[in-house]
Amino acid sequence: MILAVVMFLVYRVVLSNIGPERFGLWTLILSLSSLGQFASFGLTGSLVKFVAKNHALGNAHAVSRAIEVCLLATGGLLLVAFLIVWPIIEYFVPFLSNAKSNDSIRWMIAAAMTTTWLLALSGIVYAGLEGLQRYVLRNAVAIAASLTFGVLALTLTSRMGLAGLAAAHFTHQLLALTVAYVLLRRCVNLPTLPYRWNWAIFRELLSYGIRLQFASMAGALFDPVTKSLLSRFGGVTMVGYYEPASKLVTYLQRVILATCQVLVPMVAEYTETASHQIGKLYASTTSMVIFVATPTFTLLAVFSPAVSIFFLGSATPEFVQFVVLLTVGWFLNTLAAVAFIFRLGTGNLRWNTIGQVVIAFANVVLGMLFGSLFGGPGVVLAWASALSLGSLIGLYTFHTEVKTSTTVFRTAENVRLVASACVACVLATTVYRLDLLPTAASASMMGLISIFLMLPAMYGHSGWRRIESWAILLLRKRLVRV
Repeated sequence: MILAVVMFLVYRVVLSNIGPERFGLWTLILSLSSLGQFASFGLTGSLVKFVAKNHALGNAHAVSRAIEVCLLATGGLLLVAFLIVWPIIEYFVPFLSNAKSNDSIRWMIAAAMTTTWLLALSGIVYAGLEGLQRYVLRNAVAIAASLTFGVLALTLTSRMGLAGLAAAHFTHQLLALTVAYVLLRRCVNLPTLPYRWNWAIFRELLSYGIRLQFASMAGALFDPVTKSLLSRFGGVTMVGYYEPASKLVTYLQRVILATCQVLVPMVAEYTETASHQIGKLYASTTSMVIFVATPTFTLLAVFSPAVSIFFLGSATPEFVQFVVLLTVGWFLNTLAAVAFIFRLGTGNLRWNTIGQVVIAFANVVLGMLFGSLFGGPGVVLAWASALSLGSLIGLYTFHTEVKTSTTVFRTAENVRLVASACVACVLATTVYRLDLLPTAASASMMGLISIFLMLPAMYGHSGWRRIESWAILLLRKRLVRV
């Protein structure tokens, strides 16, 4: 949540200093540059499972060598991919955005690709920390680097404009990579710079990574396709408002699913040692995710006008529409995310891949259709619809595949919670449409009413009792230490 606040303070200053149009153009190029990550062949996701498995077996040599192999392979493959992708981006950006200056586009592409390259290498190091279950170190680095990005962006954009924002992105990723690698070297025997290669380990990583890559390739298309269609049907100014809306919702989802990041190595270990426990772990995790996600996403949608006023300076209609539409799509995706994560742990990736491909295909088809009919908001509606469809397909097939009951979604406590959230959303929509009060006052009032409506259902939920038990246990430990 700290990162979300920092990002939005940055967005407010950036949009004020360089304007939504140039900011939208930069985010479009940055998103298109990420297509070069197709060349990584899913090595990042493969590394988490490989490290977790070999760490559990006590094979430290294989762990360290696998990290080096992934860094060398990813770094080299991406450099080649960028040489191929560069002319494609340079050709399509003017078509999508009506940008005039090729010189300005070229330096943006160079800056975006450099940042993306560092981001990919940071992802490998983060994967190593995750496989070793050093989540505290990983999250600490991410928070510190993001705070640094916030400070640099606030400082440099006021002096250098868009170039300052690009410099802040570069410094942010370089700092994250350097610090994370230093910390990883304290956990694993790694050289100062990776140089050792092992074909056997590379083939093992690649065999799993290629299966994972089909899902990753489809997932990597989501953001570039959405922003390209939005730029085409709504203009780069809408992309400038879509970026903070998208970041807000996805950051919130990451916070909700933060504790689930331990599940991949845990499920991988359970698959080998205690497969009968996987069903119970899935049910308890899903119930907790429903308890946290339902009120969180509801309040985000209700408070979206106030968020727009606070972070962007006014209740921007495009931003509010985008937040509401994305909230629905990412809420359903969050409910399905536990099943997706469990599949990563078990290695059964077929339906994960199919779900991602469905999202990518539906996003293109619906985006072109809805964009031609409704303009920019139609593109975002199409993306939210595609995201929901693919996520629900993945969720349904998981329950069919592992013969796990869907009862967890139909329990009385979860039905009451979701029903109270729906009532809050309908009431908020009615109040906003009547426009009886200033936007900020309406949002504040509806936020309080929404909390009041959902509180009884939350209090009667098992998730409340679990959090209460954790809090009491933590308090007792603190008292014992004192």
